Amino acid sequence: MPGDRPEWWPPGHYQGIRIQTVNFSKFGRQLLENPSFGRDISRFVTKIPVADVQASLETLIEIYTRFNNNEGLIMVDNLKYVGVLSTNSLLKLINEKNLTQARDQNPLTQLPGNNLIHEYLSSSLSDEQAVYHLIYFDFDNFKAFNDRYGFRSGDRVILMFAELLKKTAFSENRFVGHVGGDDFFMGIRNNNLETVEEQMASLAREFKKNVESFYDFDTVKKGFLLAMDREGKKRNLPLMTVSVAILELTAGDKKGLTVEDMANMLAGLKKKAKHSDAGIASARALNRQKSG
Repeated sequence: MPGDRPEWWPPGHYQGIRIQTVNFSKFGRQLLENPSFGRDISRFVTKIPVADVQASLETLIEIYTRFNNNEGLIMVDNLKYVGVLSTNSLLKLINEKNLTQARDQNPLTQLPGNNLIHEYLSSSLSDEQAVYHLIYFDFDNFKAFNDRYGFRSGDRVILMFAELLKKTAFSENRFVGHVGGDDFFMGIRNNNLETVEEQMASLAREFKKNVESFYDFDTVKKGFLLAMDREGKKRNLPLMTVSVAILELTAGDKKGLTVEDMANMLAGLKKKAKHSDAGIASARALNRQKSG
C-alpha cells in the first residue's frame, strides 16, 4: 500500500521494523555538496527502529534494545508515521513506570498491588486476540494459624507462597500480584484451561507440603489444629491449604464485561473452591455471564 506511507519513506521498508531516515546537522547540506565526500548520503543515514503507537512500554523497550546507538523510536499508527519517541523520552517513561510500580508494591512481598492488578485486568479486556486465565488465591484456615503461632509466622507463610508464585511466573505471559494479606492474583496469557488447572493443582500441593514446616511436630502428626473458627467456636481445623479460583477469558467473552464483573465472578469461584474437595474451581467468563 504505497499510498499509506509518507513520501519521504524509502520504498521497501514501510512493512519492516525499521526505516532509514536522514538527519542533517546545521551544515549538512554544505557537507553533502563538498566533492571530497563524493555526495555519499550513506554517511549521514541512521537506522532507527519502528514501533506501533499502541505498543506496550515493554514492547517498546524490547524493540529499542535490539539496536545499538540508535536515537529513539519512530512511532507509527497502522503503518502511518505519527512522530519520534526520543531516547530521553523513553527513559522518562521507564522511570515513571518504575516509580509507579514501586509505590504500588506490597511492602511485605514486593509484588505488584491492587492498582497494577486492576491495570492488568483492564488490559486483558482490551486485548481482543489473546486468551487469559485470571486466577485468585486465598489461604484456608490462615486465621487459626495466625492466632496460634503469631503474625510473624503468618508473614513467613505469605512470603513462602509469594516465592512459589514468582517461580511459577516464569515467562512474560504471566503476571503475579498481591491483593493483600493471604490473597494473591495471577494472570496467564495464551494458554489452555486444562494446562492451567494442572499447574495450579501442582502449586496448591506444593504449598500444602511446604506449609507443614511452619507447624509444630505434634500438630502435623495429628493433622489438625484446635482453634477458634470464624463463629467463635472451638473445633479441630485442618492444616492450611490454598483455594484457587480460575476464570477463563477468551476473545469472545470480553464484549460487555467490566473489571467489576470479573472480580465478582472470581469471588463466586473462590467460594466454590473453598467448598470443593480439590480446592480448585474454574469456569469460562461467558458461561458464567449467561448463567448469572
